[in-house]
Amino acid sequence: MSHARKPRPEARDVALPDAHNRLLAEKRLSPSDAIDRVRVTVNLAERSLGWPSRAGKLVLLLALDRLDTHYTRGGR
Repeated sequence: MSHARKPRPEARDVALPDAHNRLLAEKRLSPSDAIDRVRVTVNLAERSLGWPSRAGKLVLLLALDRLDTHYTRGGR
């Protein structure tokens, strides 16, 4: 039986978009800068996927709500 090998971290980094690599290279982001980057990324993702302009924002809000529930209620 063959087992799939996990990609090396550096191999995954090469596949990341340039903007994401720049974000990872920075040590700290102000909260407003992080939110602005997420907003721009969501807009670009919606456009590239052909989604309506608010679909990505809805998905992001659902994901953030689930994270909030997970961390505030201990994952229950």
